[in-house]
Amino acid sequence: MDEEEPEIEVVVYEITPKVITRVLGKTVIPDDEEHECWEWQGSRTYDGYGHVSVGGKLFLAHRVLYVVYKGEIPSGLVLLHSCDNRKCVSPHHLRVGTQAENLQDMHNKGRWRRKPHAQSKGTARDA
Repeated sequence: MDEEEPEIEVVVYEITPKVITRVLGKTVIPDDEEHECWEWQGSRTYDGYGHVSVGGKLFLAHRVLYVVYKGEIPSGLVLLHSCDNRKCVSPHHLRVGTQAENLQDMHNKGRWRRKPHAQSKGTARDA
């Protein structure tokens, strides 16, 4: 029995030419733009990702440029950086994936920051 693929909701960003100009104006694009990182020069989130205001909402800069250069990002999915540079907004260094793939990629590359929970050998009463 053939199963139908689930319908994927697509997130559409309303990005005007003015927004694109502003975002690109805060981005250093190297001569070898396909292979080298495009460094974000604007403000960044607490964890180092570039961000920009689009339509009164705050969006991550790499997501905006991905949408501009490659198309929509399906709802519920994330972008994975091949270069592991949080300031990089190059659409050539980004691919769509699941959060589970992102976490596995982090683990495989030794970027896993979570500390394991202490393993308890007793109960609170034993403490």
